[in-house]
Amino acid sequence: MSGHMVPEFKPEAALAFMSKWIADSDWLPYNASCTPAQQQEEKRMTAESAAAAELKRVEGEIAKLQARAATLRKNVLPANVP
Repeated sequence: MSGHMVPEFKPEAALAFMSKWIADSDWLPYNASCTPAQQQEEKRMTAESAAAAELKRVEGEIAKLQARAATLRKNVLPANVP
């Protein structure tokens, strides 16, 4: 994509770049999709955190179900049934 087309197709990245350039400050590194690398890392960490929380919740539910199954086996099934 030519530079003159960036503002049309990637306006956020173009604005961020131009603002940093005009202010004579360092700009953020971007990837091919024009997403700042720092923003990508934050999204990845948020997704991993959410996945870890969901995993912990599901493992808790599994533990409750296993305990309930053990109680039912003990109270419902005859002693000679595994």
